[in-house]
Amino acid sequence: MSNDVDPLRTAWPDLFDLASVALVGNAPGTEAAAVDAAGSVVRFNNAPGFGGRTGSHITHLALVNRGGQMREWLADPGFLDRPVVRQAKGFVLPFPMLPEAHNRPEPICFTREALAMLRPLGKPIHVLPEALHGEARRVLGARAEGRPTRAPGSWWRSRSLSGARSGRPRSRPTDLASKAGPATLGRPSALGSPRRARPVGCGRILHRPTDDPCTMATLITVLKGGGRYDATWVARLAGGIRRHAPAFRRILCLTDLPLAIDGVERVELRHDRPAWWAKMEAFRPGLVDGTALLCDLDTVLTGPADALAEPGLAAMEDYFHKDHVSSALLRWHGDELSPSLRHLRGQARALDEAGTCGSVPNAVHGDQVVIDHLLRRQGRKPLFFQHRYPTLLDFYDPRRDTHGPVVIFIGEAKPDTACGSVRAAWLRS
Repeated sequence: MSNDVDPLRTAWPDLFDLASVALVGNAPGTEAAAVDAAGSVVRFNNAPGFGGRTGSHITHLALVNRGGQMREWLADPGFLDRPVVRQAKGFVLPFPMLPEAHNRPEPICFTREALAMLRPLGKPIHVLPEALHGEARRVLGARAEGRPTRAPGSWWRSRSLSGARSGRPRSRPTDLASKAGPATLGRPSALGSPRRARPVGCGRILHRPTDDPCTMATLITVLKGGGRYDATWVARLAGGIRRHAPAFRRILCLTDLPLAIDGVERVELRHDRPAWWAKMEAFRPGLVDGTALLCDLDTVLTGPADALAEPGLAAMEDYFHKDHVSSALLRWHGDELSPSLRHLRGQARALDEAGTCGSVPNAVHGDQVVIDHLLRRQGRKPLFFQHRYPTLLDFYDPRRDTHGPVVIFIGEAKPDTACGSVRAAWLRS
């Protein structure tokens, strides 16, 4: 089938007759009713919250067709069976197709492969051309310095703006209810105040953002039944995060136990893996979009720690084994570490044996040794938090009362046996 290419408004001639358009991006809020009430709903990438906290309505699914995200989808045999893919009425590939000569030596554009994967579904596929990107830069950069970023939501909003300026009469404004946040426009102030309706051409776009994906991050922790930890530890970690690292707008707990904590999303562990293997489920595809931080339950926050939510692959450097990753704190983006989980599926039994991951002493074999091993095999080297933020992390020492903003416990020491200000901070959380 042929693919629609939408320079401005030809692909959806009736779109602006609709009452509203909801853009549900990679950092959605929880306004399911508002999303489902929209006439047209565009969701992005892994569509977090679909069928739940962000509603069940979808007309178009936008899939970023450049970079590692699309590579992951192409390798996923179950991608076409995802509910959001099955229910979408059409697909949007936001970046124009690169010529073959420009896609070497390292391929970054997967438009051809994406088309081949999606065409059997028999639904329209809209590849947005460079002309629309130019229009987006013109419209979105009119009141901002520099070149707007190429966020996919920007092109859809630019398409909305362009349609609004086209002179086509509308009886009422388009209610562009964006769940991606104003930063997807390339500049937070590109449309002026994001809370105020702004006239555009003959109509208006009412931009009602919720969360900003550039500042929204997800904290992930794991609670496996049968051990020392229980829901109290999750609640106290969540309290510390809300108090000292509010940049984490979402807190998620992977667990096999009942869990009901305000502000914490419970996600069922899929596999009954022993001990530390449960941690590996944090890397499963589609779990999060945007920045994710895996954080041990015995972490205590005593001061400002929003730096943990900044983007970029990073990890805590192991206290005893320098230049090796510790999974006590591990940060990544979206499905960036999902290949590690695929490697594990094929080698789980072998990697469970001490001595299978290189020169690290067998006595410390566990999740962080395996993660470090797999990252090295893939040529990935995270930044270490201690190097990037020298004053952020501190290791608990009972001989002193004052500690840094993020207190890490090693060995037998734990927050429930700590003393002084650290114990007080943990109990207060």
